[in-house]
Amino acid sequence: MADTIAWVAVGVSILSVVVYAVQALFNRKQVKVSQDQMSISQQQLWVSQDQVKVSQDQAFALGRPLLFAVGQEKPGGPLQEVINIHNAGPGIAFNIRGVVFGHNPTNPHDRDSCLRNLWFANPLVSGESVTAINLQGMPNFRGDYKIGNEHREKYVFYAPERTPEELNDRMVPILHRLTLTYHDIYGLKHASIFDRTHLHAWNFVAFLPNIPKDIDDIEHEAE
Repeated sequence: MADTIAWVAVGVSILSVVVYAVQALFNRKQVKVSQDQMSISQQQLWVSQDQVKVSQDQAFALGRPLLFAVGQEKPGGPLQEVINIHNAGPGIAFNIRGVVFGHNPTNPHDRDSCLRNLWFANPLVSGESVTAINLQGMPNFRGDYKIGNEHREKYVFYAPERTPEELNDRMVPILHRLTLTYHDIYGLKHASIFDRTHLHAWNFVAFLPNIPKDIDDIEHEAE
């Protein structure tokens, strides 16, 4: 009788170990399934976030204006020239400002070389052109101020001087630099930069999207 009871106890112990092992194996599988489900959920979340970002980028691109200086300038001094601006982007341009600078004066005490302070009365829709309006007075910042995004190359307002090597390579002299800043429908700020050559044509230099400061901000900062 005692032997029977002992064998029964051993059998119960073995069965308990087997049941525990099966439960542990089942629990590990459940944990793995949960971890896999969590990983899939995280991946789906990342995909969703990427899709949202792509949608936002597409919306921003569709609402982004792109301003160009077009046509040759009329003969005469810089103050008599007419500057025409064309919006080649799909979005509307708001709060358009512009400045035209010459070269950096060799003497820091000389008068700064800003020639034009431009303003545009109305927004400029896609595909339309407008003539710039001169503001009275000059901006209160010098042309060595840099404009642009900190993650991209920045540009000064002064027109660049050609080096002798560049002139020997038949690069045309640059007389003036036009910098335009404007907003899109989302309030993002952008800039377009053009250099005017001695042939009275504006050459495209750069388009700077999503800049932190426009010309108005720079003027307020310089006050």
